[in-house]
Amino acid sequence: VSQSRYRWYREGLAGCRGMRLLPFDLKGGEVPLWTDAVAERRNELTAYLLARGMECRHFWHPLHRQNLYRKSDGNYPISSSIVPQALWLPSAFQMQRDEVLSVCTAIREFYGGCRMLSRRRSA
Repeated sequence: VSQSRYRWYREGLAGCRGMRLLPFDLKGGEVPLWTDAVAERRNELTAYLLARGMECRHFWHPLHRQNLYRKSDGNYPISSSIVPQALWLPSAFQMQRDEVLSVCTAIREFYGGCRMLSRRRSA
């Protein structure tokens, strides 16, 4: 289910500027429990989706920003730069393909109607 959901998002968001999924090695056996993404204007996007009943979640703060592990952002440039744009797309285990594609459609509308690429249906 998780791999199918990730594939549906990957298919539905292909070519959409402003949004990219973080890669998973599905063939190697990785199972994305959540659908990780990086989005321009993340906060605006999550509000836009929430107004349509589609809940997203921002990434947690990087560990190096937690009091117990506090380190400079300069020591962790990747996590420091990505966290303000990172989010989890709706990823409930029971989500169906049509629900995922509805989220993709809303994201495409938010980013100015980026064209849906025609792809064959994957399970």
